[in-house]
Amino acid sequence: MRVDKPAVMPHNRTKRTDKSGISSPEIIRSLEHEYPHGDGRIRRLVKRTKNTALYSLSRGQVLHGYEVFLIVVKPTRRIFGREYPPTEIYPCNADFGKTAKSCATLERAEYWFDEFEARARQKVSSPQDYDWKPKN
Repeated sequence: MRVDKPAVMPHNRTKRTDKSGISSPEIIRSLEHEYPHGDGRIRRLVKRTKNTALYSLSRGQVLHGYEVFLIVVKPTRRIFGREYPPTEIYPCNADFGKTAKSCATLERAEYWFDEFEARARQKVSSPQDYDWKPKN
């Protein structure tokens, strides 16, 4: 006899709405402060600005490193007649190396945090402009 496993969502993906129950385009669903990674590690927000975020990755009491990235907002969209509000999204695998970095130490993560924040303040127009090397 086969038993189906219940679906488990990695974090709360509910739609945010205003008090009237209608989704509002000015409400941007932000990144969570803490949520699980698919492989059992937990991401915890360490530092954040309007444009940049720094998360630590750990499993239990063991720290595995840090992830720093530029925050991207997915615009309002309509899928099968249902409207979804603007949402801050976590970077995909392809973003790492250009607009996101994985670091072993907090010092290196803070260095990249400052670099990404400086680039965001310059209002770079396209992701291709982020192809730069660190100043060592």
